[in-house]
Formats: sequence, structure tokens, C-alpha cells
Amino acid sequence: MAIQPHKRRQSGSAVIEFTGALFGFVMVLIFILEGGALMVTQVAANNAAREGARAAVTLPPGNPQAAAARASTGFPERRISVSGGGDSVTVTVSLKTPFVFNIVEDWNWWVRGTATMRRER
Repeated sequence: MAIQPHKRRQSGSAVIEFTGALFGFVMVLIFILEGGALMVTQVAANNAAREGARAAVTLPPGNPQAAAARASTGFPERRISVSGGGDSVTVTVSLKTPFVFNIVEDWNWWVRGTATMRRER
């Protein structure tokens, strides 16, 4: 007479493993999307600062604040500062990052882009 090994039932373990893996996958996906939003904001801030500096140094001089604001139209919250005198102009644009999943309400991440250009003569 053969003795059969005792098998434990593991019917619920697959569900628990799937839930844990799904949670990890969702967290990685959220991290990737939020990082993408942060990078897009950084590129937009750099581009807006460059456009503002270009408007300030060309002849006849333009309005650097308006040029930087036009270049960052998708970001309602922004700070633009223009400084410099003499041969160069520095434009700094700070944009508030729009998070995809606003998990923490008090996240106010401002991304700054700065551009410096020489004035044309």
C-alpha cells in the first residue's frame, strides 16, 4: 500500500501574489508618469527662458516677460524674472509642475529654467 504525500491547498496564494505584483506595477507606473511630468515641465521652463532672453536681446528689444509667458502657455502658475544690464540679459522662468496623480496635496514643486544671452549691437 502506497502512502500518498499530504498536499496543502494553496488556492488563495495566487491571488495574493497577483495583488502584490499588481501593486508594485502600479507604483512603478505612477513613478514613471510623475517623472515624465517633471521632465516636461523642466523642458518647458528652459524653452520659455530661452524665448524670453531672445526677445530681450534682439533689436528692437521685445518684451521678455510676454515672450516667456507665450512660450509656457500650458502652465497657469509661473514666475518670470528678467535681470542684467550692459552686455547680457538673464531670464529665469519658474513653472509649477502639474502632477498626474496628486497623491500628496501639498506638493508644490517649482521647476526653474534660466537663459543668459548677449545683447546685439
